[in-house]
Amino acid sequence: MASSSTFAVVLVFMALGGVLAAEAAGRPSGTLGWNANGINTEDMSGLQRLSIPTWLMASDSPLDADRTSKYLDQVNDKTLGQHGKEFCQEAKLQCQADIAIVDPTLRISRSSLLDQELFQQTRDLVDASRAMQFERNAINKDSEIVLPQNLHDSYPTVSFLPQSLAEKMPFSSAKMPELLDSLNIAHDSNMAIMMSRTVGQCEAQEQGKDTRKCVTSLEGMKTFVGSSLPQDKRIAALERSSSLPGAGESRSKDSWKVLDAKLYDRAVVCRNSVFPYAVFECHDTSKTNMHIYQVEMQGRDGSRIHEVAACHENNSVHSITNSINGNTDQSGTISRAAEACHWVTDSLIWTPTN
Repeated sequence: MASSSTFAVVLVFMALGGVLAAEAAGRPSGTLGWNANGINTEDMSGLQRLSIPTWLMASDSPLDADRTSKYLDQVNDKTLGQHGKEFCQEAKLQCQADIAIVDPTLRISRSSLLDQELFQQTRDLVDASRAMQFERNAINKDSEIVLPQNLHDSYPTVSFLPQSLAEKMPFSSAKMPELLDSLNIAHDSNMAIMMSRTVGQCEAQEQGKDTRKCVTSLEGMKTFVGSSLPQDKRIAALERSSSLPGAGESRSKDSWKVLDAKLYDRAVVCRNSVFPYAVFECHDTSKTNMHIYQVEMQGRDGSRIHEVAACHENNSVHSITNSINGNTDQSGTISRAAEACHWVTDSLIWTPTN
C-alpha cells in the first residue's frame, strides 16, 4: 500500500512539474493550440496576434456600451448635433473649429495668388520635402547621414470611436455638412477644411479597396492589418523615434552613423489623418514598388534611435538616368541602391515579427 501511495505522489509531482514548466514558458499545459516554437496557433488565427502599442491602446474610445448606445441613437435620429459639445468631451474628440492647419499645402491653397508670402511658403514647403528625401545607398551600414529638423510627427493624436458608432457617422463628401453640424463645427473653419481633405483622400482610395482602406476604429485597423499580412505570423508596429514628443527639437546638424537597415518585404502603413476622431489611411505595400526599412542609427554621443524609411523603385525618366549612371543589373533591373527614399512620419508601420 505504501509503495502505491509513493507512486501516486510521484505522478502528482510529475504532472505539477509539467504545468510549472509550461507556465514558465509562457503557455498553458498540454500541447493543443501550441506549435513546436511555443506559439499559440489558436491565437494566431485571430486578431490576438497583433501587438498594439501602448499609445495606440490609449487612443481607444473611452465610451462604454451604454454611452455608445445613447450616441448611436442620436446619430440614427439625427439629433447628435444638439449634444455635439457633450459628445466631443465624453468621446475625447478634437472638435475645435479653428485649430492650426498642420498640412502646409492647405495653408498655401488658402493664400491669395497676390499674397507676397505665397512664393516663400511654397519654397519652404519644397525645401522641407527635399530634406526628408534621400537615395537608398545613404542608409547602407556604416554610412553617415544628417537627419532633417522636420523629422517628427505633426498630426494630433485623438481617440477612436467605437466601431458600431464610427460606421454610422456620415463619413462622405456628400454628407460633410451633416457631419460638421453633428459635431458643431463651422463649415468654413480650419477643421472643416482638413476634414474635407481627409474624406476626399479616403474616397479616392476606394479604387484600391483590396490594398487600401481608411479605418475609423481600432477594430477596423486590426481587421485590415490582420487580413493583409501573413496569417501565421505575429504582427507589431515598428519603432520610430520621431514619434516621441520633442523629437524634432533634439535633432542636431551632426551626422548619424547607420548601424543597420532592416528590410521588410511585407508591411501595412497606416498614416494618421486630421479629423475630430481617429482616422488612418492604411495600405498594404506588398503589391506596390515600395520597400520598408527600419534604420538604426547612433549619434556622436552614443545615443541610438530608430527611424523608418519608405523606398520606391525609380521609374520613367529616373530609370534612364539610373541606366546612364550604371545603377542597373545585367537584366536591366534598377538596383536597390537607386531607389528614392523618404523618412516616414505620422504613421504606424505594421510588419510580421516572426
